[in-house]
Amino acid sequence: MHTSEHLVGSAKEWAVYQAASSVIARGLGLNKLGPHPEDTIPPSSMTPEQKEALVQREIGRRLWSALTSQDWLCSTSQGMYTLQKRHFTTVLPRHFDEETWEPVHNFSKPVFTHINNYLNEIAHLLIRYLDDMMDASDIESKYNVVLRYDALMRGLCMEKMPPWLSLSTPFNDAWPEWTKWVRRSYQASTAHKIIMIHQSFLGKSFTDARYTYSRWACSSSAKIIIEAMEGRLPHEPQWWVEQAFVVTSGLCLGIDLVHRSERDPEAAKDHQGIQKAIKILQRWPDSRAQNPEFPPNIAPQALADAASANIPKPAAPVQEALELPAGDESWGANDFDIDMTGFEELMETLPLQNGFDNSVFLDSLWNGYGYTV
Repeated sequence: MHTSEHLVGSAKEWAVYQAASSVIARGLGLNKLGPHPEDTIPPSSMTPEQKEALVQREIGRRLWSALTSQDWLCSTSQGMYTLQKRHFTTVLPRHFDEETWEPVHNFSKPVFTHINNYLNEIAHLLIRYLDDMMDASDIESKYNVVLRYDALMRGLCMEKMPPWLSLSTPFNDAWPEWTKWVRRSYQASTAHKIIMIHQSFLGKSFTDARYTYSRWACSSSAKIIIEAMEGRLPHEPQWWVEQAFVVTSGLCLGIDLVHRSERDPEAAKDHQGIQKAIKILQRWPDSRAQNPEFPPNIAPQALADAASANIPKPAAPVQEALELPAGDESWGANDFDIDMTGFEELMETLPLQNGFDNSVFLDSLWNGYGYTV
């Protein structure tokens, strides 16, 4: 599920895995792992059977927490979520030393559950944001929700983030190596959540001064993401979210760029950020930026020919190599990518002189066989 979630063109796989995983987890009772009487017993005082039961409970809590986080994190893009907090009793996993299985009562020693529980709080904030946006009656009320949750998200990142995760905390060489990777990755993740909150107003921000803050919030967050991704260590594993973060950042800066004049100093910064995003994507062998392939109708020569022939719109792209099974037409024709679907309306803000139909570009991008930035 993790490997397909944020790879462009793989969201249908993720949707299937997420739905199946949730059903299987409920079938195993992972949604009912509430407080247990033996949770108060120190592991060192437990019998082997009690300790094994504790380990199994904590594994189940970690799995359920991960499932709820994944469902909630994608809520702003899908416009819905399936796991309601009132429908399960499982508590968040506790903090244990992964090697000794002794409880960790503070943040002095980094452990995996610090990240797990912190991310779950962020994810829960996003579903509250979605619910409040759906309850807002008009556009001004909705933008007030955006501004309120922008402040709540920034406050959560300052107040609830484990201290060792913050870049303002000096790195301790005694910490595990994975903490270096996580500190950088979560810097990008935090910036990405700000974009998720503002994405519904990003298109309007280019034409209505009342929403200018959303334009600034998205472009500044995009630059933070790109800077963080540039800091990847040579031996660092690829995180499943990184391609989506970089593509989202490139889109934000690209759309911002086309709404600036060449003499605007910010235009040069946007262009530089886009070039960095492309170079970052080229580091990954599974990225389409490594060997970009244009669908026939939006390749550079095709666009030039269409313009000279005064053709208003190119025909929809045809992917001959893909044959869908019978009955899958509606599912296949509506491909999407989690965390990217909110950008569909932004394509309408691109200048018409670009020479191609915006929906054609979007379809090719979302389907994962076009140029991804």
